[in-house]
Amino acid sequence: MYNWNLEKIYNGYSVEFEADYKKAEEVLEKMGKIDYSKPGMIKVVEEYYRLLNEGASLFESLFTYPSLRMSVNTRDIESLKILGKLNNLSVKSTEKEIPFLKYIKAYPTLLEEVKNNEYLKDFEYSIYKQFDAAKRMLSPETEILLAKLSKSSGEAWERLFDSETSNLSVDYRGEKITLSVARNLAYSPDEDVRKDAYLAELASYKKIEGPIAAALSSIKEEVTTMCEERGYASPLQKTLNQTGMSEKTLTALTESIEEYFPVFRAYLKRKGELLGHNNGCPFYDLFAPLGDKGKSFTIEEAGEYLVSRFSTFNKEISSMMQKAIDNEWIDYLPKEGKVGGAFCAPAFKIKESRILTNFDGEFGSVSTLAHELGHAFHNEVMWDKPILHSGYPMQLAETASTFNETFLKDDAIKNAKDKEVKINLLEASISDDCQVIVDIMSRYYFELSVFEKSKDSALNPEELKELMKEAQLKSYGDGLDKDYLHPYMWCPKGHYYSTGLSFYNFPYAFGQLFAYGLYEIYKEKGDSFFPLYKKILQTAGTMPIRECVLQAGIDTEDKNFWKKSLDNCKERIEEFLALTE
Repeated sequence: MYNWNLEKIYNGYSVEFEADYKKAEEVLEKMGKIDYSKPGMIKVVEEYYRLLNEGASLFESLFTYPSLRMSVNTRDIESLKILGKLNNLSVKSTEKEIPFLKYIKAYPTLLEEVKNNEYLKDFEYSIYKQFDAAKRMLSPETEILLAKLSKSSGEAWERLFDSETSNLSVDYRGEKITLSVARNLAYSPDEDVRKDAYLAELASYKKIEGPIAAALSSIKEEVTTMCEERGYASPLQKTLNQTGMSEKTLTALTESIEEYFPVFRAYLKRKGELLGHNNGCPFYDLFAPLGDKGKSFTIEEAGEYLVSRFSTFNKEISSMMQKAIDNEWIDYLPKEGKVGGAFCAPAFKIKESRILTNFDGEFGSVSTLAHELGHAFHNEVMWDKPILHSGYPMQLAETASTFNETFLKDDAIKNAKDKEVKINLLEASISDDCQVIVDIMSRYYFELSVFEKSKDSALNPEELKELMKEAQLKSYGDGLDKDYLHPYMWCPKGHYYSTGLSFYNFPYAFGQLFAYGLYEIYKEKGDSFFPLYKKILQTAGTMPIRECVLQAGIDTEDKNFWKKSLDNCKERIEEFLALTE
């Protein structure tokens, strides 16, 4: 009962799995036979999109099953081989897209005609993005060559990063531990443990800093080169285009956050003082627990608590939570061979989600479960929509999950009777905000500077460390003890090491603050807010971000919205400061 049930998706690599694999091959074969000889034919575009939607449904099921199996058993060799086979099929899918992009590139009236096509108008935004990609496409021969070379260029650097970090051992107090174990010691209640683990972690990066620096610098140089070739003003502009976010929105978001830096720094300085520090909080104490963490939960108690509390919030959400518990959607406990962290994966084939957590009984695990069940709710409202609509941008992908978490934390803090328990809940919530807002900004500043500096020459480890320290001081300021920064924070963060998606940072801050803003609207409107909330979730992948959220009367280019969300953080910080006076 503590493990998820995957048999509803496929009962092993059975006849049903093989049949779907064959269907996917047939879809790709049909895509390869599309007649592109007659220009400007809307029926050709419609034919491609019908096959694309069918293929996406098959690929989603085929990839989800082995991925889920491997997430709870990384030694599942059979699933690893299947994923390799599927990746080869995915490459073929990419190759089928190239002639289609070439076709629509020479179709000047396409976007107008799409609006009048009964089938295609539902995919107008997706086609618009493909049309933009087509205009930036190089010759088909070059695109195919680049796709083949990616395995030995950007992807190779990514694999190097994964290999170096996953095999890195940390020498901690006379024994060797993994990097993930060392980093998790930052949450220990023992200051000596936290500090020793931090120093051991930093020392361990010396072993890999050379190849990791080469990987990071090379990836960023490749991204810059390809952006120039495709006509993007910068890698940042490419990210904004990819995610449908305006530059004015980014400016409003970042400038608003910067205005609230002093608020977060006041919290950090107080936390440092409570832990016996006089010059701000050292990096190794950022995650130090404060107060009394309160009761522990069994898995059953956690489920009952969530269903009970969310039934006062929204019956549709609480009913889905109960369904997830009753129908074995969740794999709860850590075990050998299981990946760390937590995630939620949609299974469109059966119209259910599957959730992985590493439950430890603390309130943080309950909050994580609520977060992932928020993703499941987002999936729930999408089952009857075309699967292509589920490709929502990072900025909106965390809306339902953060919304759930916000309600749960707010509810727990309000109902905490014991002062020390309240301090613990408040501080944990503020610490999360600090990471998703302040630390995220340091990562954003760092990536901007790396892109800029790597234009001229490859960056060595010392240069990268200096850039990271500058970025941390710019965001944390005097809230962080400058003698205990984390100059190697570019080593454990895999988000930097991707040629396909840069700036995997500010979207987190957007998502957190956007959810806070929605929550404030919910508090004003009550139940009448939920139909609008569901509409935002359902349309998140069908239009640009600003257009989507304008449905809720929110203008993401208006700093006042972001400031109202940041006031939510400020109120909790002020309460924390008052309780710890």
